[in-house]
Amino acid sequence: GKETEDTVVFVSEVGPWSITRWYRMFDGYKINTLTTVTNVGGAPASLKPAMVVRSYTEEKTATGIMAWLNPSRDIPSGLCNLAGETERKEIKKLRDGKLSQAGEIIFTAVDSLYFMSALIPVKPPRKGGEDSTLAADHGASSGCVVSADEQGIIEARLTRAESNLAPGQSTTMGAIGYLGPKEYTRLSDFGYELRTAINFGWFGALATFFLAVLKVLQGWVVNWGLAIILLTIIIKVALAPLTHWSSVSMRNMSAVKPLIDEINKRYKAPEDKEKKNQAMMELYKAHKINPAMGCLPMLLQMPIWIALYSMLARSVELYHTP
Repeated sequence: GKETEDTVVFVSEVGPWSITRWYRMFDGYKINTLTTVTNVGGAPASLKPAMVVRSYTEEKTATGIMAWLNPSRDIPSGLCNLAGETERKEIKKLRDGKLSQAGEIIFTAVDSLYFMSALIPVKPPRKGGEDSTLAADHGASSGCVVSADEQGIIEARLTRAESNLAPGQSTTMGAIGYLGPKEYTRLSDFGYELRTAINFGWFGALATFFLAVLKVLQGWVVNWGLAIILLTIIIKVALAPLTHWSSVSMRNMSAVKPLIDEINKRYKAPEDKEKKNQAMMELYKAHKINPAMGCLPMLLQMPIWIALYSMLARSVELYHTP
């Protein structure tokens, strides 16, 4: 094929088809690709255009309780974004059944913890004098099919409706490819909902905020380790009122524990349960104690620490950094 500094063209013939594919490389892990298929046979023929991206990543999983506690397991997955909603399927589930969507496909991709390869369907450019088949390409809806085989290879296929071509007619399919790291800012700037490929878990909004703060801190102190320490200190200071509230409540509970033990001894019988509850309520009221306040502040902190842990475990910005 023809080749320039940033563009490669491949031309081939398979059966009745002449296939020309253009690849243009950009900075930022971006590739534009356009494929034109022409019926060079002597009879009408039909085909279903498709573009495919494949990936193999060695699956690294924890076992036992660590499999639940550790969000940084490197499990390859397939993704499809339909009308802004991203559906993800891990490799084990893909072996049981494909991930398939049709309609307003924004992107399809294969990914691992830190990297992804995505295909984004685009309409081919209109040209003056194009035939009816090419004109129909602009309105063709896309689909995506993601599957996995027993060897651990995941395939994401970007499909389009069947084209029926008379001799000499052509059909064109275009896509934008992103093959690179799952950096939140980079993917946000790239667009096409690619940032949704980063799975920060239940508290994703908090994790995204912490990542933004961490980047600012790293810009000041240069070292990521120092930035993490500073971020942790900032969070601890911000949570100090809740920590203090919890500590005071627990101290108050410890102070009245002898009185609680006395009530428990006094009302041992099952029929005295109501009296015991009443005595407990009066004791708490007299000492201005809310027993739930000891645990509530700690529960309120849990989403914050889970989000921080998830952000640190999944952010490619920290990948192989000193």
